[in-house]
Amino acid sequence: MSIQETVDNVKNTATNIAEGTFTTVKDAAGNAIEVTRDAAGNLVDNAGNVIGGAADMAGNAAGNVKEATGGIISKILSIFKK
Repeated sequence: MSIQETVDNVKNTATNIAEGTFTTVKDAAGNAIEVTRDAAGNLVDNAGNVIGGAADMAGNAAGNVKEATGGIISKILSIFKK
């Protein structure tokens, strides 16, 4: 084997290693981006659920206050009607 062939073999081997490493890193980065995107989507969904739940609870509380207030006002009016 000539020196040039050895140089070419080393060069080809180095190129193959570099390409393989690049592909591995690229795939890992792609997977990390996908996982991060999914996690962010889950956070947004969870936040929406929390906000929706809080809005429902606030609506229920407001309804309860309205009913209680209406009951008190009715009792007060019935006292004055007597």
